[in-house]
Amino acid sequence: MKVLQIFKQIKMNKIGLLLIMVAIVNFEMACTHSAPEEMISAATIEGSTSGNTQALVLSQTALTKTNDEAAKPIMADTPIGFNFYNEQEEAILFLSDYVDQQMTLEISNTSNTATTLKKLTEKISATNHHFELVFRPGTINETAIKLDDSADYEMGTNIDSDGSISLYFKSKAALTMQAGEKIKIRLFNVRGDQRGGVRSTRVMLKYQNLLRAGDSKPFSGNIQSKLSLQDIRGRK
Repeated sequence: MKVLQIFKQIKMNKIGLLLIMVAIVNFEMACTHSAPEEMISAATIEGSTSGNTQALVLSQTALTKTNDEAAKPIMADTPIGFNFYNEQEEAILFLSDYVDQQMTLEISNTSNTATTLKKLTEKISATNHHFELVFRPGTINETAIKLDDSADYEMGTNIDSDGSISLYFKSKAALTMQAGEKIKIRLFNVRGDQRGGVRSTRVMLKYQNLLRAGDSKPFSGNIQSKLSLQDIRGRK
């Protein structure tokens, strides 16, 4: 009986030792790699019996990713950021049917790698563009908006069935934005729609046909920003 108890104790110590080893490996991987998915994803302890001897086998389903995958840059949650502001660099649009305002769409590369605006040869459209600035119904009057004649972008407009207004932008040539770099698109003759009154709203920027450095597959997404609609009489 004592011999059997000693044997069981030795077997449990081996299992415990193996579990400790797995925990140590996971800890070392967490310290070495910034991406949690590069840690050991699973480890199972299997028992096999041969006669009266039991062997413990440690099998790992994933130790690390390939070197190429591990070398890929870590992207920010939103690789593209933006601001939409007036000449005082405030996110304010004044409500008026007759006063034209200049607004700036500032787009930034918030990732840690270069991003290229893919060259688009077809005419700008709802499907062929790089950026789409979307306004909720009753936010702006789009009929008078225009770009500077020397702008590096083309602009198109669309009114959706729900009344939301989209401004499309397409770069005239392939353009690469380095990490942290910003581009500015200035819009002229912008007018806030008075019908909805003073309020706070949101503007959405959709992006597509963008390429990360070393990647041939375009990526897309969207992000939102706040915009304050204020009475023109409070304009400074």
